[in-house]
Amino acid sequence: MGSMAEQRHVLTRDSPWMRARVLLDREVVSRETVAGALEHRLFGPEVDRGRFQRGCDYAADAGLAAVVCRPEHVSIAARRLLGSSTATVTTLGFHDTTRLQDPADLAAEALELVAAGASEVALVVAPGLDRQGCLHLVQEQVEAVVDAVAPAGGKVRVMLNTTDTSKEQMTECTALVGGLGPSLVQGGSFRGDRATFSQIEAMRHCLPDRVLLKWTQPLRSVEMMLVSMALGVDRFNGDIPALLESAKRSTRIAPLKLPVHGVDF
Repeated sequence: MGSMAEQRHVLTRDSPWMRARVLLDREVVSRETVAGALEHRLFGPEVDRGRFQRGCDYAADAGLAAVVCRPEHVSIAARRLLGSSTATVTTLGFHDTTRLQDPADLAAEALELVAAGASEVALVVAPGLDRQGCLHLVQEQVEAVVDAVAPAGGKVRVMLNTTDTSKEQMTECTALVGGLGPSLVQGGSFRGDRATFSQIEAMRHCLPDRVLLKWTQPLRSVEMMLVSMALGVDRFNGDIPALLESAKRSTRIAPLKLPVHGVDF
């Protein structure tokens, strides 16, 4: 074991490792970039028409990535968000939790929602809950919806509920749906289980670069958002006003920068 002086020297700027760490270029993240990665969830039962309209206006003004809403609010969102960069996103089978819908029925519903103004429609799958036969049905559902809405300019996201899902099930399902033409795949447990970095990395590794990745659990800090971005996550939930205010305060002190995986964490 080396002397204390030798150990201290390892942590100085004179060491090759530390010089590389300090000099390594890191991507600067602006407050606008933070806003553009956040999605405003306005689908809860407590969201009445007035609150929904105000939420849409806020999302557009703040430059958020999307408003996620109930199917019955799609046309309102589309009108309020017209001319902004904020997308209107809704979920197929919103009032049906069986996840066993007929692919043709899902495709028809998706077409109706895109015609009403949805930029993107989401399909929920749960390989850990649906057990055997899940992937065959998932493939048919995703293919049917993508084929239906793509000619109309609509996009499809797949929301993968990882509750009671093994890593093998999660990676197999992610790889399958990622190759079927979705614009985004969302992972995470709907019951609030915290994500692990290994889960996030596994999903990102399975997805083509063109497919965005979102994690379900809400962010608690901008710092965690930056770490997740460094792992390849593109979209997030969270307390949006608090996150944007935190990003604003931080950028007054120094630029926000993406950490480097394997160096900073």
